Amino acid sequence: MDHEADGLSGKNMKGLKAAFTTDVGKKVIEAHSTASFTKEVGAFLQSWQNNKGDSKKVINNFVSNMAKYGIKVTVK
Repeated sequence: MDHEADGLSGKNMKGLKAAFTTDVGKKVIEAHSTASFTKEVGAFLQSWQNNKGDSKKVINNFVSNMAKYGIKVTVK
């Protein structure tokens, strides 16, 4: 999980099973902040638990929940 404007987030890591990019922060200093990270991880964990690990349902539910916070998520 990374923020689009955060070049320090490791978003180019190899070997990932899934990657999510959010549009939080327009500048590196804002995007690198952990202020929204807790909300994002919490939303993902809730989606995982509610959908019993069904990948497609987890992803769809996570993207939907983040939209409720006004955060756009891109799935790679």
